[in-house]
Amino acid sequence: LTNERVLTAGTGISLVDGGAGGSLLISATGGGGGTSTAFLSVVDAGVTRGVMPNDAARVTNTLNFNTAITTAVSQGKILVVPPGRYEIKGAIIINNDSFRWLGTLNSELVQYQLDAPVIHCGPPLGSALTARGGICLDGASLRYNGNATVGGNALELSQVWISTFRNLNIGDVDSPYLSVSSRPYSGIHFEPTVGTLPIFSCRFEHIRIK
Repeated sequence: LTNERVLTAGTGISLVDGGAGGSLLISATGGGGGTSTAFLSVVDAGVTRGVMPNDAARVTNTLNFNTAITTAVSQGKILVVPPGRYEIKGAIIINNDSFRWLGTLNSELVQYQLDAPVIHCGPPLGSALTARGGICLDGASLRYNGNATVGGNALELSQVWISTFRNLNIGDVDSPYLSVSSRPYSGIHFEPTVGTLPIFSCRFEHIRIK
């Protein structure tokens, strides 16, 4: 645009700017004065932001994350992941059709279990279960807390069809070349299963990996 525009949130609307290249998160209340039923925030679902006191708390955070995904799918809601640091120990699992994740590049998921993916999409690795489709993962930063120790496959895909993955930072993408404390084994891993395709007709947009 040749001239500056300013977005102003009206009554019952909030705006969260995910920064350059990120998403603009718009939250609104319903016309009747109640809370919008189209979205479910992971924070409202019991996920904690910030530094966790120990690994047990990180395991609980992971369980709450996965419960929030199941709840959002069952209720037909978009899962909102507001900006912040989310420490986990164990994989976040998206094994559902028609699921939408809405976060920002400042929605930082930090994995403390080095041999696990940060996010796994699709049925379990090596299984012959039904493929998943219609997933939209929009906005997140995936990291390992490994102190330069190589982690797992940050984003792991297994039998995922007709889905979209965009606005993702994987690893320490903003750090100098030699300054790396988060090292995924693979930024994005496509798991082959005999007789199936790991992915089919998926879209990948605005993804940085280091």
